[in-house]
Amino acid sequence: MLAALALGLRSRSRMAIVSALSSAASVEKGFHATFFRREGETREQRMRRLKYQTEHRGIVENELLLATFFRAHGESLSPAELDMFEDILTEQDQDLFKWLTRKTEAPERFDRALVDRLRAHVESDPMRNKRKDPSIYIG
Repeated sequence: MLAALALGLRSRSRMAIVSALSSAASVEKGFHATFFRREGETREQRMRRLKYQTEHRGIVENELLLATFFRAHGESLSPAELDMFEDILTEQDQDLFKWLTRKTEAPERFDRALVDRLRAHVESDPMRNKRKDPSIYIG
């Protein structure tokens, strides 16, 4: 279905094709946030983009949890861990919140070590203080 859709949009711009494919995929699999990796992106550019994506989520709880984790640990993540973190960011916010708070298990396709680091950050004492700190959105 997606290939047929892409062929039908051959004359449209690349953005229209990406948008249509994303819409078709979200219809088939349920709503799913989509962030696209950019070719030729420097590490600095990627870090800025991921920082933005952690701070602009669908629900505020995930913004707090993911943004504080990324600020604390983002620079220490390896390229492979950044790829996995980026994949985690594409998940639905409700599911992601349940995984981070240990209400449900994360899917097997995600690296256990990274998921455990995220969960440890959520459960840490400094994290509890940051949840109450409105300055998280400043700077």
